[in-house]
Amino acid sequence: MQVFKSPKESLGDLGAMSAANLIAAATDVAVIVDGHGFIRDVAFNKEELSLELDAQGRWMGSKLSETVTSETRGKVGELLHEAAIRKASNWRQVNHPVRDGRDIPISYSAVRVGPQGHIIAIGRDMSKVAVLQQRL
Repeated sequence: MQVFKSPKESLGDLGAMSAANLIAAATDVAVIVDGHGFIRDVAFNKEELSLELDAQGRWMGSKLSETVTSETRGKVGELLHEAAIRKASNWRQVNHPVRDGRDIPISYSAVRVGPQGHIIAIGRDMSKVAVLQQRL
């Protein structure tokens, strides 16, 4: 990962609300997880994705690993472990089950932020790519 060369000069004292808006605008889903893997906050860029994945806010207080299929729970552990050790993780695709029986594939990368050891997992909806792959 390449970071800005002069973030203080370029971004100044970027406040929490500005950072939250930036993260939400730059990704399809962003999940803030504490050091034990529990979801502390969630942001979605698309209303329909929010309704499918987190209707009624059921993710809040859950472990991130509990929101994915059993086959991809290990990937969540790897994602959070890498972010905790290296500050940032590689991208990993996990599947979130939804009520109609489908799975929604989301590709996540995670970054450790702040003094409390929180991790922000930023995700990209891979549903359209999965549909194209199935057609091939």
